[in-house]
Amino acid sequence: MKISGDQSLKILQILTHRQHFTPRRAILVDCYDGQDLLDQALALYFQAPHSYTGEDVAEIQCHGGLLVARLILEACLKAGARLAMGGEFSKRAFFNNRMDLSQIQALQQLIESQNASMAKAMAKQLKGGLKNFVHSIRTALLELIATAEVLIDYAEEDLPENLPETMCSKMRPTLKKLQHTLEVSQAKQAQLEGYTLSIVGKPNVGKSSLLNALLLQERAIVSPLAGTTRDTIEEVVYLNGSCVRLVDTAGIREGADVIERLGIERSKARMQESQIILALFDLSQEMDKEDCHILDLLVEQQEKTILVVFNKSDCPQKLDIPALLAQLPFIKAPRLC
Repeated sequence: MKISGDQSLKILQILTHRQHFTPRRAILVDCYDGQDLLDQALALYFQAPHSYTGEDVAEIQCHGGLLVARLILEACLKAGARLAMGGEFSKRAFFNNRMDLSQIQALQQLIESQNASMAKAMAKQLKGGLKNFVHSIRTALLELIATAEVLIDYAEEDLPENLPETMCSKMRPTLKKLQHTLEVSQAKQAQLEGYTLSIVGKPNVGKSSLLNALLLQERAIVSPLAGTTRDTIEEVVYLNGSCVRLVDTAGIREGADVIERLGIERSKARMQESQIILALFDLSQEMDKEDCHILDLLVEQQEKTILVVFNKSDCPQKLDIPALLAQLPFIKAPRLC
């Protein structure tokens, strides 16, 4: 736990019954509540402004366990500390010019990140990568503005005829850098934030069974009754450091009851929000109106990554695969499972 503020060293001295602490050096100490020994821990003291918040900071590294940590926390409160509000340490770091807004945002996203790629990107931003980039762009633009103002203010005669071309040539490297940054950011947005994969199909096509197989556990209820899954079921898996949210949707069909129709509408909404759609079709049945409805939905979402999977290949085949794929000319490699 950490204590920040003018009274940090005093509270640490009360807690440990020790007066002298060398800044930025870990010391093995005993922690007390009054005269009662609570734990043996490592204590560090960071003298302002050389700390995370820019203030005096004391850090106590106690043994694991909620009870010991809670007892030490209560002793700190008795000695004059108070509980920090959410994000208060970062707020103090900002006000003391230890971090800028880009670093604060990076820290929040680093804490909330669910995949390795995003964590690494936010760690670079936390070290000032975005700040340095913005500073370089700002410097280039200021130099460009200064050049234009000098040419205008000190021109003894008419402005040079090639002034627009000169300014454009000076601006072009900055524009290219910004355009490249925008393209890379858009390309990596889903990778950084995670992907959503929706499993769609008509009832009893095997969506819940596929979800269970991917998760290696019985997460969704499987039964031969149509409409068993009436709401979306979501689980998160990690593939090569990326977060993938698997969504098992309700079977899409007509003539469902009120509750099932609500689940179907949610399924369609999740399709709209997904980056990847896995469409499941039953090889053991002929193509019907429900399959055609699924195909229409896929055509509407054809700009996304779509996987067409044919299930129940161990059963006699009745589905006309060429006829089905003819309605999806943008699908290149159907898969059997």
